[in-house]
Amino acid sequence: MNWGYISDVGFLKWFYRTAIRQFYKRILRRGLWMTLPNGLRYYCPRNDRAASEAYVTRGLVDWGAELKMLEYLDPSAIAIDIGARTGLYSLMIGSAASKVIAFEPDPVPFQYLQSYTKKFTWLKPINAAVSNFSGSTSLKIGKNGITIIGDTTGPTRVVTIDEFSKPGRIGFIKIDIDTFDLDAIEGAYATIKKDKPIILTELDSKETKRLYSICADIGYTVSGYFRRNNGKKFWVENISRQYLDTIEYKMLFLKPKLI
Repeated sequence: MNWGYISDVGFLKWFYRTAIRQFYKRILRRGLWMTLPNGLRYYCPRNDRAASEAYVTRGLVDWGAELKMLEYLDPSAIAIDIGARTGLYSLMIGSAASKVIAFEPDPVPFQYLQSYTKKFTWLKPINAAVSNFSGSTSLKIGKNGITIIGDTTGPTRVVTIDEFSKPGRIGFIKIDIDTFDLDAIEGAYATIKKDKPIILTELDSKETKRLYSICADIGYTVSGYFRRNNGKKFWVENISRQYLDTIEYKMLFLKPKLI
């Protein structure tokens, strides 16, 4: 049992919402709907662990980064969701962007993501992985059910953001693809240098050296919500690599130095 997670949520809230989720999952044997903080409805598939966390936390699985990103979304620009899974972030982003292009390589969560297009014309799901190369790959599923990119050959399509045809200016990019976030950024260099989008990434803590090298190259800074010893989270603007390596975080905001 993850007591840190339970503490973050609050025991009573965790117990109540987990009980409801388990009732639907084990007794009714189906998923359930919830209302996100922006008012849109999100479906939590029965056997999706990430969706369970979304339900228990009311859509705020990343310490409130979901709400903070709304401050940076440009309603006249396009947003890209890399690693969209069943659509949680895509729906949150969609309320404040002109269009959301959502990439998800795993066909199982993709079917739920695609189902939202019946209601939201601004959503464009694409069944492909995003990296720093184009071609194909095989998918591997980790112990937590997270899809990761395997070999450079296989049945799954792989694209780079730079090569992908974009219908307008990119104002925001969210990336959550296990340990491959920086590969996706490398494949978007031309787009980033041209459009200067805000980037929200779940970075592997072992890759901070590479992150700061990339940020120096593209002229970006690192900010986000942080905490120490499971304490209260706090915001740090333009955090140094030395400080980042000593502190807890979930999602990082990469911003052009001019912002």
